[in-house]
Amino acid sequence: MTIAKNLRGIFTNKKGEIIIGQWPNTPLILAIGSYLIKYLPFSIAGQFSFWGVLISLTYWSYLEIFYGDNTFRRILGVVVLVSQLIKVFNILF
Repeated sequence: MTIAKNLRGIFTNKKGEIIIGQWPNTPLILAIGSYLIKYLPFSIAGQFSFWGVLISLTYWSYLEIFYGDNTFRRILGVVVLVSQLIKVFNILF
């Protein structure tokens, strides 16, 4: 029973509601739009797409880490931030 209660605590917010996902907010909409731009037939579209997705997801993860509704959303923000940092690290080094 304690494990189930702890798992429930990860997904609940301060009001006691279970929240796993939410409608996309502005940074996620920008990330999706930037990702779709890479399919345009312009040469600059790929670069814009990469940086647009990177910046949008980094900002989204920052918001989730510091202002996320529950522990799950904060952990998800950390995972996304780490993945974006790995992308940048692979490009620079």
